[in-house]
Formats: sequence, C-alpha cells, structure tokens
Amino acid sequence: MINKRILFLSFLVMLLNISLSFIAVAQNNLQIKGKIIDSVENLKLANASISVLNAKDSTLVKFGWADNNGDYVINNLIIGKFILLVSYPTYAD
Repeated sequence: MINKRILFLSFLVMLLNISLSFIAVAQNNLQIKGKIIDSVENLKLANASISVLNAKDSTLVKFGWADNNGDYVINNLIIGKFILLVSYPTYAD
C-alpha cells in the first residue's frame, strides 16, 4: 500500500512540475521587435542600442542592438509595463 502512495505522490509532483514549466514558458515568450529609422534623412540606424526598462522604477530588464538594417528583436519578456529607450551616437535618446 505504501508503494502505491509513494508512486501516486511522485506522479502528482511530476504533473505539478510539468504544469509549472508550461506556465513559465507561456509567460516568457513575449517579444518586442521593430526597425530604427531616421525619418527625416530616411536612414536605417545600424547598431542602435535598445533598452527595455521597467516602467515602475526604470531598472534594466533587457537590452539589445539593431542589426545593419536597423531591425531589432528583444525576446523572453514577461507581461508588464516597460519603457523602450533607443540610443544612437549623435542623436538624442
């Protein structure tokens, strides 16, 4: 009888771990993507830095760089309110 209980409890713990893993994956697959362009000169701004900041306290959440075409993707974000800060040399933030 004890072996069946241990087996059953082990099974429940395994199911709980799998369920929590799916919840964690579902919350972390959000992304921000876009293109950095100077709209006046119509230039693609390669290597611009992109920072994702927490809106509540401005702490850094994620960062990345634009590619040669000005495209960027920031992956693995959780749901929340953010500030998107883009910086490029000789341009204002």
